[in-house]
Amino acid sequence: YVALPRGEEPLWIVSVSRDSPGIALGTAAGVVKRVVPDYPGKGEWEIVSLKDGDRVVGAVELSSGEEDLVFITSDAQLLRFRGASVRPQGRTAGGMAGIKLAAGQRVV
Repeated sequence: YVALPRGEEPLWIVSVSRDSPGIALGTAAGVVKRVVPDYPGKGEWEIVSLKDGDRVVGAVELSSGEEDLVFITSDAQLLRFRGASVRPQGRTAGGMAGIKLAAGQRVV
């Protein structure tokens, strides 16, 4: 049903209502993004622009926008923050810094 390029896998499938507070996602490089879908119609569309070597490691549909979000790193660090502190961005934006990583570490 969805044509994905070779090597890409679905991470999360959601059916977001028009009044939803959106989707929050995090990447291995520590980027966080909150996006309110704008329903572009049929066809494929990106939800985040990733830098080379980065990938999405978690995504969640928000129910209120007041949820807590968490990053856990490969060296066992944890950062918990309010989802409301992440300003919503457009689909093509790259997100914002979520957690500062030590050299060689990543978000898991």
